[in-house]
Amino acid sequence: MADAPGYARVSIPEGQWLGGNCLVSVRLGVDAGPERQQSAYGERLYEFEIHAAQLADHDLLRSLRGSHVCVRASAGLAELTHDTAALMSQAECVFVLPPEGQVARAANILASLGFRVHLDASAPVVDCSALMAATDYYLFNPVLRTPVQPFHALLEHIAQGRGYTLWDTESESPATDFYLSEDGHVSLARRWHSAARLYGCVGDSWDALVDSPPRRRLLLFRRHLFLEQSPCVFCADLDVCGGYLRALDPIADCSPWRQVFSRLRDEAEQARDLLAREPGSSTAPCPPMDPRRPGTSRDGGEA
Repeated sequence: MADAPGYARVSIPEGQWLGGNCLVSVRLGVDAGPERQQSAYGERLYEFEIHAAQLADHDLLRSLRGSHVCVRASAGLAELTHDTAALMSQAECVFVLPPEGQVARAANILASLGFRVHLDASAPVVDCSALMAATDYYLFNPVLRTPVQPFHALLEHIAQGRGYTLWDTESESPATDFYLSEDGHVSLARRWHSAARLYGCVGDSWDALVDSPPRRRLLLFRRHLFLEQSPCVFCADLDVCGGYLRALDPIADCSPWRQVFSRLRDEAEQARDLLAREPGSSTAPCPPMDPRRPGTSRDGGEA
């Protein structure tokens, strides 16, 4: 996997060196040493990823000052204290939350503190009402100033007829995203590793990995949906989902997220109607905002 090219973004465990020009997301472990990673990767370092329990390590949080950090937290935010929030505010943070329990309340707390929030669309939806409450919080809270993903990117796509799908918002774009596991296997992302859908191993050449049958299938995933006559082909939400929700399980229950899509479409349609009544208003599309970097368009320029 050495010498990964510049188009790639690779999630790696701490302690794994990866050469080439690719962007690197480092999953920090128990003996976290972000300074070493910052020194080794420089501008190639895309972000650090930490889990909820690590929020108690204030020395670690101090060392992340000024860095982009993805925090995989719980919906209850039991790990977030006043001191923790103060330390995390010195980094560029996004909190990734499972769509369960009091996630709408958690999103409200985090957004009020100035943090970005992302609901994990790869996580199972146990309680559809929790997901819909979070959707309504994003759509109808009049004081919200921080976009809640993936709702914001999907609404932008629906409103403009183009943009990001769930594959993009969840960092599972087959063209660019790669995941290197702690046991040395390479796949698209964490859930693909868990399902043993692997490209190969860290010792394989880059050409072998990108030309592996599992990756070739993912690159042509929508075509395979048509060839295999998947029910997804006839789904009204194929434009924003792209088959993501059933990619690993063809009979997975995607109805909770389809309710989200329906709510977003309703609001987009109402917004179009309002704009149409305003003289001189424009509905011309603008570059979609990168869901992983606020203020940055899809092509890397300023939105």
